[in-house]
Amino acid sequence: MLSFIILISLSGLCHIIADHYNKTFACYILKPLTTLTIMSFAFYLSNFQLNHYALLIVLGLGFSLLGDIFLMLKSDKFMQGLVSFLIAHIFYIMAFLDSAEINLNLYALIPVALIGIIYLKILLPKTASLKIPVLVYALILQAMVITADMFYQTTQTTNALMVLIGAIWFMLSDSILAFARFVKTFKGAQMAVLSTYYIAQTFIVLSLQ
Repeated sequence: MLSFIILISLSGLCHIIADHYNKTFACYILKPLTTLTIMSFAFYLSNFQLNHYALLIVLGLGFSLLGDIFLMLKSDKFMQGLVSFLIAHIFYIMAFLDSAEINLNLYALIPVALIGIIYLKILLPKTASLKIPVLVYALILQAMVITADMFYQTTQTTNALMVLIGAIWFMLSDSILAFARFVKTFKGAQMAVLSTYYIAQTFIVLSLQ
């Protein structure tokens, strides 16, 4: 397991460095490679025997990989990337609900909802024709975090805690990406997006152990 975490970290770090120095060809290799390594980690942790939960996680990773490819292309494929990650989050939601009771925890729901409302108030006026897709994506993203919390509240296991941590990191990553794209970019934005994204996916996969 440690070997996979080291491989994911090294591949992700090399991608972040390549992206920082605008090494396009290296990015085209390293970004999919890092996500494929995370997918391989998922297969390894599930002993290459995918139960329903593991299958949904792998499908989520598959659509994440597709989203990665769309978002790294020089031609603007943001909408295609958005849809790919939206589908990935739906698969994650289905996976988390597999073991969760539908029981909303107000201590999680209220902060997530408030953060979402404040963020969308800042973001939506800047999204122009993408307003509705961005709104739908944001709602699905929040649902993913809330169902991750329900999974943890239901089972109180370390695996579910990994899911919750991963979901929170994912929300952070997507929030930074959206802010940098639609509101104002800033130095280190892409580094922050990539590092939090790889952390998020790795924690979600760790729930398979």
